[in-house]
Amino acid sequence: MAQVSKLPLGKETQTRLYKLFWQTITSLSDPIQTEEFFNDLLTPTEKIMLSKRLAIAVMLIRNHDYEAIKAYLQVSSATISSVSMWLKYSGSGYRKTVEKLLRKEKIEKVILNIESVLEAINPEKTFAKTLSKGFPKGESREPF
Repeated sequence: MAQVSKLPLGKETQTRLYKLFWQTITSLSDPIQTEEFFNDLLTPTEKIMLSKRLAIAVMLIRNHDYEAIKAYLQVSSATISSVSMWLKYSGSGYRKTVEKLLRKEKIEKVILNIESVLEAINPEKTFAKTLSKGFPKGESREPF
């Protein structure tokens, strides 16, 4: 388990360290750079711990029950409960981030569905067929 030194930091120093930490994270510009940074910063245990907490939040927002989460992620009820409490009472950043991830996932699924429909239609053949018949004749007008 992560431990903090018994020697406390001054409030100003702690504030400056937090500011530097958040600025560093927000400066990461691409997924590879971000992965490299966190691989260097975190121990393997810390990475799995944070990943599981995020997965628990996703599963809770998707309305999975505790037993399913426990079985899938190999976590305790206490861990699930603490993530659930953060989500319910103080985790606005947590919830916003997870919901953003889920929206992105839904959008990606929609795009994949659209792409599969387009592949099934085979637009090259459809466009070639239209060209062979000629474009419909009619009045030319400006849109809107």
